[in-house]
Amino acid sequence: MKFISKNTILIILSILISWANVHAAQGTDMKFDHPFNTASYNCSITQDKDGFLWVGTTGGLVRYDGQDVKVYTARPGSLSTNLVPSALEDRDGLLWIPSLGGGLNCFDRNTDTFIWYKNDLDNPNSINSNHFNWAPKTVAEDNDGLLWVGTQGGLNKYDKKTDIFTRYQHEPGNPNSLSDNNIWSVCIDREGFIWIGTQKGGLNKFDKKTNTFTRYRHDPDNPDTLSADWVYAITEDMDGYLWIGTKGGGLDQFDKNTRKFTHYRHDPDDPDTLANDEVYSVMEDKQGDLWIGHPYSISVGLEKFDKKTRKFIHYRHDPENPDSLSGDIIMSCFEDRAGILWVIENTGPVEKYDRQSRRFHLYRNDPKDNRSLSTNAIVTITEDSKNQIWMGSQNGFLKYNRTTDDFTVYKHDPDNPEGLSDNYAFSVFEDNSGTFWVGTNDGMLGIFDRETEAFVKRYKNEYAREVARNLMEDKNNPDILWFGTEAGGIFKFDKRAEMFRHYEHDPDDPDTLGINSAWMLFQDSDGVLWIGTSGGGLDRFDSNTETFKHHKNDPDNPESISGNVVNDCYTDSSGRFWISTDDGGLNKFDKHSGTFKHYTKDHGFPSNAVRGILEDKEGFLWLGSDSGLLKFDPEKETVVKIYTEKDGLQGNKFSYYTTSALKTRDGEMWFAGLRGVNSFYPEKIKDNPYIPPVVLTSFRQGDEEPDFGMAIERVREMNLTWQKNFFEFEFASLNYTLPEKNRHAYMLEGFDTKWNHIGIRRYGKYTNLPGGTYTLRLRGSNNDGVWNEKGVAIRITVPSPPWKRWWAYSLYVIMLAGIVFGYVRHRTKAQAEELERQRKELDQERLAAERLRRIDKMKDEFLANTS
Repeated sequence: MKFISKNTILIILSILISWANVHAAQGTDMKFDHPFNTASYNCSITQDKDGFLWVGTTGGLVRYDGQDVKVYTARPGSLSTNLVPSALEDRDGLLWIPSLGGGLNCFDRNTDTFIWYKNDLDNPNSINSNHFNWAPKTVAEDNDGLLWVGTQGGLNKYDKKTDIFTRYQHEPGNPNSLSDNNIWSVCIDREGFIWIGTQKGGLNKFDKKTNTFTRYRHDPDNPDTLSADWVYAITEDMDGYLWIGTKGGGLDQFDKNTRKFTHYRHDPDDPDTLANDEVYSVMEDKQGDLWIGHPYSISVGLEKFDKKTRKFIHYRHDPENPDSLSGDIIMSCFEDRAGILWVIENTGPVEKYDRQSRRFHLYRNDPKDNRSLSTNAIVTITEDSKNQIWMGSQNGFLKYNRTTDDFTVYKHDPDNPEGLSDNYAFSVFEDNSGTFWVGTNDGMLGIFDRETEAFVKRYKNEYAREVARNLMEDKNNPDILWFGTEAGGIFKFDKRAEMFRHYEHDPDDPDTLGINSAWMLFQDSDGVLWIGTSGGGLDRFDSNTETFKHHKNDPDNPESISGNVVNDCYTDSSGRFWISTDDGGLNKFDKHSGTFKHYTKDHGFPSNAVRGILEDKEGFLWLGSDSGLLKFDPEKETVVKIYTEKDGLQGNKFSYYTTSALKTRDGEMWFAGLRGVNSFYPEKIKDNPYIPPVVLTSFRQGDEEPDFGMAIERVREMNLTWQKNFFEFEFASLNYTLPEKNRHAYMLEGFDTKWNHIGIRRYGKYTNLPGGTYTLRLRGSNNDGVWNEKGVAIRITVPSPPWKRWWAYSLYVIMLAGIVFGYVRHRTKAQAEELERQRKELDQERLAAERLRRIDKMKDEFLANTS
């Protein structure tokens, strides 16, 4: 009986321990999602040809399809043990699963069966050991389809055709043999050489042609040699260099031509170096960056190595940042076909970094960083003539430095007479003369010198005791500034006269402002001033008569404005005038007819609360709302796309202040919300091009799952019984970018006349199907609606019940013919008998008549003779 080795026991025990926090330069450019949890200790992840993800864990082999998790555990006919660190799919679609103590497992999904390959002491052609190390890559396939398998007992070559394992082990005294039998990593380079990482024997290269090993060992007297003899990981990059992770020696780069090793070690005085010298895994992504994991006892987070700068960037768990890693013990990484980076943490959820899902740059307040936003609730954003971005908030105003990607915050300081007078700075604005204005909650309108960073002049608005909102310059007269307020009407400020003019609602005068809650101001291309109110609709100001015309919602007039809470106005490049409301969606206003056209939830909007409006270079409108960011086509009058927090937005609720949305001179858009600020270039917001595989994941008839002799995703033909002419099924679109946005459709040809589009739902059901041959077609899309039109087609045969089959109908015809024949025969016989009876009656009547005739004749003759 074999027992798990001491080394394996130490591995399992050490999985339960984590320590050695290392402080290093923290990367903040990556936002991690945590899509699923295996509820076990994890080692590695890979993707098969179907598109499924497979995770090796201490609780079995875990399959993930973007929504659901399926776990294969140890039992007869399945895995030999639950301790499976990894899986490899070969060219034939077979999954090879090494284990700790259970040998090598092969999962054939074509037959839905597992085969165990275990060491047999009586069979030299069996695998040399049942014990693998807890490592991501101990099995590899070469160009000839041969498997190279590294165990704690040496190297194996497995030929699937002959079903023979050829063993390669350490031979004392033979320098051309394997240097050590305890193998942690197997890698096959582009030239076909097999590279083996061992526990005590360093790095080995195996040449299949000569059947010999070349050893690369650590030499303390030679700096160009391997840094340590315990080799955890080996990978070849796109330039042909080998990268070797070692225990205690850090990361090595090996030049196969010069046979020299370059070392990357931890330097406690340099935050740009490796975080720890125990490197457990190395993976190169499609961009050429290396991702480094560390053993289960090292808690230093994830590391990215930039080969160009030769610097390491460190990503750590931050309990105050939900977008950070969920933990710091990172075992390995994997990049899937769509370019998503999957990060395997020792415990906890599987991590995901998706470049596609993070399309928008996000700015948020970080309490530990005084160069971040001062608050997440930004209410105004503007761009000055020097292309600098300025923001206003309830916690001071800010300047954004595009070069350093950070903020300078200006707050009220009671000891600084030239500083901000109040932290409620809801208006920041540069006029055409280059003067920079800041409006604050104490009624002050100040001029801020951006060079000296001081206020050089202030104007006190005696009419208002609240913050100025939506500060703007009059297009007809640059000496005039306009601004609104929360509840105090609107103001006009004459810069030359240094005078404020107040416009407010007078209930006795219908020509005054409709309501004093007037925070939105907009001047159109004709110079007309429009005022959006909170509850009073939209007002138009006549500068000649200084009177206001009101546009309010009239429930009896479908051509009136749809809502009375107006958030923004915008004139697009085609001259269309748009108004967003918080209670009635989007409006398009025809100034000539005075009518409004409405766009609401009935037109595909996620809600009727529409806020900031901007137009991109292609003419699309971008609309903030309380349910995401909308891309709207004004020509087709349709919503093109709805982006949500999952796409990288600060949240789904955007600010209702008109100045909280900005389009810069170079076309960049900024939208502020309740949880931060987003910026983006619309032309760079591209749809995810990935066409996802579509797979059948479940097929049931009542409480039963029919056995088709293969994994359900491989089934392409099904034969049901007439007693069970019903089924329900589930399927998946294997796109892992925002999989909750994947869409699905199905159709049963021969039964349905059109496709069933079921949205994010993934299941269907059919009952009481007539006998016949059908084709179940499944289609799916990715998160951006890019469909796999081909999908999957499954032929389903439903036999008719016995009484509806051809032979039954033939029998019915024969029986009917027999009945008809019997009836006709009986009827014919009866008719013949009736005719015979009638004939006999006629004969009798004829005889009787003849007798009567004779009697009459005899009577006549008698009478004649007697007369």
